[in-house]
Amino acid sequence: MYNHQLDTFLMVADLGSFGKAADALYMTQSALTKRLKSIEAEWNVEIVKRSSQGVTFTEEGRYLVKKANIILDFLQEIRDHL
Repeated sequence: MYNHQLDTFLMVADLGSFGKAADALYMTQSALTKRLKSIEAEWNVEIVKRSSQGVTFTEEGRYLVKKANIILDFLQEIRDHL
C-alpha cells in the first residue's frame, strides 16, 4: 500500500521546495503542485503557503507532516512484518 500524495507532501516538507521535491520524485513541478492541491481539495484545508522565499506550512500542514510520518512508518512496519 503506497500513498503518492503523502509521499509527495513529505518530500516537499523534507526539501523545502516544490522544484527540489519534483526533481527528487522525477516528476514535473506542475504535477507535484496538482498532487498537493488534491490533498487540500480533498480535506478542504490549506496545507502549504507558497512564496518567493520557498514553502512554509500552515498549522494544518505541520500537523499533517507529523501524522503522515507516523502513517508511513506504520505502513513500513506492516510490510516488514509480512
